[in-house]
Parts: sequence; structure tokens; C-alpha cells
Amino acid sequence: MEACPHCGGAVAAFGVYKHRWWTCLRCGCATREPRPLLPAERLPSFLSSRLPSALLRDPVVTASPGTAFFRGDDSASASREVADVRRWLSDAGVRPEGRVLDVGGGPGFVAADLMKDADVVLLEHSPHAIGAARSRGIDARPFDFAGPPLRAVVEGSFNLVLVRYSLGWCRDLPRFFDDLAPIAAPGCALLLTFVTPSVGAFLGSALEDAAPAVLWEAAHLERVLQTHRWRIDRRFVPTPAMRLADAHGRAFRAFSVPWRIQPAGRSRDLRQHHLGFLAQRA
Repeated sequence: MEACPHCGGAVAAFGVYKHRWWTCLRCGCATREPRPLLPAERLPSFLSSRLPSALLRDPVVTASPGTAFFRGDDSASASREVADVRRWLSDAGVRPEGRVLDVGGGPGFVAADLMKDADVVLLEHSPHAIGAARSRGIDARPFDFAGPPLRAVVEGSFNLVLVRYSLGWCRDLPRFFDDLAPIAAPGCALLLTFVTPSVGAFLGSALEDAAPAVLWEAAHLERVLQTHRWRIDRRFVPTPAMRLADAHGRAFRAFSVPWRIQPAGRSRDLRQHHLGFLAQRA
């Protein structure tokens, strides 16, 4: 990669087991590119896909396309997820009413709960997650950030849009927010949660087949929101910074190491940082 695809700035490489991350020295965003794997390097994915779900501490397992993305339904994890979203909305004075769009809503834990108060449409890339959401009675539809625009997937307008961590799979923020504008009702609220670039986040992706495509720097995301007429009303930390060994509850990530490292203009922070924005359509 010769330049940042988001602002055109100079980039520096940070390579890990399965991926190469390119960090922009201007906007700070990090963009991932997979690298060719040797046969032996496919072993962790092969083994993890065959582990009994009882041995996995987290029911959500990132996998390559075509394999099960969600291993099971963990009621404790679901309860935490629902409680978190309810708290974030309540703290900002946002009521989930009218129509709600859950972009990248997974198997529908949150969507099923919000259906008590609103009409909910869930968008997902994983067919396994879509099936799980539909089994809960949710209007779940296939969606890919690189695919058809939102207005081709959903109709009407929405009063609340949730984009919880799925923004990491969007490589073109301006396009997404351009597509969101026609379906965002006046005063629409937008809840965003995301992982910011750090060495800990890069290393945390080392064994993932379907790692995020981009880690967005908060300041860059703020500028894009403002350009597209979203006013950020609240910034919050959805979860405390995670140590490398605890990221997503899978301690094996602590054993991943960089295979190539160049100065990336970034501190050697081995934690994974999470941020959240609550914004309103101006």
C-alpha cells in the first residue's frame, strides 16, 4: 500500500501472523490487508473450528466465510450485551422507539429486546447470524458494506441506528454515511461503538481469518460524521481497555507476535481500546 486509502497520507506497515496493517501517519486510521499463508499457518483456524463450543469462552468466533460465525447462544453474554446498549441509550436520553436499524446486529440479542419498544430491522453479513436472528422473530436481512446501498436493502426511514463494532468492516465511511442519509429520519439517533488502532488491536487480529478491515481513528470518524451532518452528543467508553491476553476472551492471542514491524508512528500500547459515540442527525 503506497498511501492511505482514506486521506492519501503516508503509511507504515505493521505485520502480524495472518495480516498486514497499514497505519496512516496523517489520519491515524489502520487498514488491513491479508497476506498469503503457508499451509502450516492455517493450522490454528483448522483447530479452532473443530473445538467443542464448551471449550470456548466466547460464543462468538470469527471465522472464514462459509463457516459458522456464531457458535452458540450464551444467555449471560446476551444479557450483558442488551444491558449495555440499554444503558448507553438511557444515559444519552435516547428512547428506542419508532423504527430501529441494527447494522451488523449479529444473532439478534439486542434487536429482540428492542422489539418490545420499536419495529426493528437487523442487517448482517453472516448467513448463520441471520438465521439465528430470524429464529427470534426478527426482520433480518443480508447486508455487506461493499454491496448494494442501504436504500436497496431497507425501505422507509429510521429513528435510531445502531452500528456496534460492525463499522470495522466498512472500508468506505463516506459512502456508508451517504447511503445512511436518505433513511435517517429528522432527529435520528446514531449509536456507534468501535475499536481504535493500537499495537494491541493489531496483535489481537493475528489469528483471525475475518479480522476487521479498518480500525478507525476517533478524530477521523468524528470529521466524517460532522461532514455528513451528524452532531456527536456523547462520547463514552463501552468497555475498559482490554489486555492483549483478554481481548474477546481468548487468551491464545497473547502468543501471536509481529512477523514484520516498521515504525508506525504509534506507541507500543498492547491494550485494545474501545470507544463509543452517540450522535444525532442535524
